[in-house]
Amino acid sequence: MDISVLWLDDEFDSEALKSTFIRMEKHFRLIKCYTKDEFLDKIGSEKWDAIVLDVLDTNGRDSGFHTAVRRILKDYKDEPWFVFSGQENVTKKESDIRVMLAEEDCQREYADIIYVKSEHNDKLIEDIKVAVGNKPEWQTRNKYIKVLSSFDVIGNTSEGPFFDILMAIEGYKEIDHKVYYTSLRIVLEWMFRHANKIGLLHNKCVNIKVNLTESSLFMAGKQTKHLDVYCGKAHFPKVIADNIKSLLEITGGASHTAEPDEKELVNLHTYWEQVNTPYLLYSLTFMLCDILIWYKDYADRNNDYTANVALWQNLESTSVQSSGKNIVSGIVTNFDVSGRAFLKPDGTTSKKESCSIDPKRFMDENIKINDRLTVEFEEKERVGGDSIRVVVRIIKENNNI
Repeated sequence: MDISVLWLDDEFDSEALKSTFIRMEKHFRLIKCYTKDEFLDKIGSEKWDAIVLDVLDTNGRDSGFHTAVRRILKDYKDEPWFVFSGQENVTKKESDIRVMLAEEDCQREYADIIYVKSEHNDKLIEDIKVAVGNKPEWQTRNKYIKVLSSFDVIGNTSEGPFFDILMAIEGYKEIDHKVYYTSLRIVLEWMFRHANKIGLLHNKCVNIKVNLTESSLFMAGKQTKHLDVYCGKAHFPKVIADNIKSLLEITGGASHTAEPDEKELVNLHTYWEQVNTPYLLYSLTFMLCDILIWYKDYADRNNDYTANVALWQNLESTSVQSSGKNIVSGIVTNFDVSGRAFLKPDGTTSKKESCSIDPKRFMDENIKINDRLTVEFEEKERVGGDSIRVVVRIIKENNNI
């Protein structure tokens, strides 16, 4: 991971210092600030790891150095910052600038008081690398760089709280774990918004608010519960689909924005009374790390909006479907010894009218006992001449989840 240095200097284009800055750019990504106003703007708007300040401009006037130092001491005192000057009246032993930088507020164990341009280039490069490498934030970002790069795709609005959790996992920050479960849901929300932007997710799943449950079903290739749409291709592999479903079910107990059926699944407040540790949050965070890494790669390879939207499918209304000869609605009632499930059609008492659901479809669709389904079936003959109804398509799910 490249080190980014916020650098205040008016001599980036100077012929005399051309070789100096070429050398610096071999080691760092320079965020160049020619004026103090540019510096004051970028210190809050850019991502940087260290600061380097020139003292005087080419005319011997204050380059904005004093203003910059005041801002650093006010808001960024714990961040690495360095002074780099070529002016003799600054670098000499008895200079006023040296005296100021030797005062307690400006003392920095990781840095020399002043680095002289051209003379101390190598020393400055080495000291910046050491100071930045010792920062907990840098170490954490470097360790999780693959995960954090996904926020460049989905949008980094939700990155801050997520990074707080990673810092806590690494032991660099203390957090109240109970308030961070919703942050994981917000990350998923931004992921789904991006999926919608490139056509992987149906517009019906994303209005002013993202419906997380419906979004996860759609991208898993399953029928949505209430939107009457599905995707002709399962974008999520089963592991990702199952992990997102689990994450939503668990975090729903801590969220004010969860769908009502999610809140019934996990009562986190009761759980915390028994196990008040951050480890559940941490495990869900690691789960989300894999999801984000997978999604960034998948979105990069499947970003054709037109091709993605072509996979969107609309369900006909249940009333239209129910007029079909081999379409019934009912409740999943039981399993047999082979692992098959059976759907009991509404209004029937005959076992012969039950519809068999094979174990693979049962697992793939995550069907449970007491789920209500609308299905299409085929009559298949068995040895002995009798027949059995076998489900060939699940048209609509109204799960008990």
